[in-house]
Amino acid sequence: MSEAKKILIVDDEPDISKSLSEHFERQGYKVDIAYNGEECLVHAKEFKPDLILLDILMPVMDGISALKQLKADSATSGIPVIMLTNLDSQDKVAGAMEAGTTHYLVKSDYSPEDLDKKVDEVLAMYK
Repeated sequence: MSEAKKILIVDDEPDISKSLSEHFERQGYKVDIAYNGEECLVHAKEFKPDLILLDILMPVMDGISALKQLKADSATSGIPVIMLTNLDSQDKVAGAMEAGTTHYLVKSDYSPEDLDKKVDEVLAMYK
């Protein structure tokens, strides 16, 4: 049996982080949580996730800044990142895409099933 895929959830809202964590753990993933961009950088190097779900608006360091640093570091540059946020402005989408996100999802537009499909799709692309 293959080792469980690992997902790093980065969101400053504890309820969202916990809910996502429980959701993906029930599906057999190993999950770690970071609550801001700075923690994301540390957890990404230590946990070595197969995928990162990253919010944009967070304290200490926002998601776009964290994404740029993840992509600039050879230790984390290959990890696919899905931006999962409430921001749907075109400039945020463009900034995230330019910084290297794999996909940009607006939380209110996606059901858990839609998110599962996107996670499965991205993990299949980055085997």
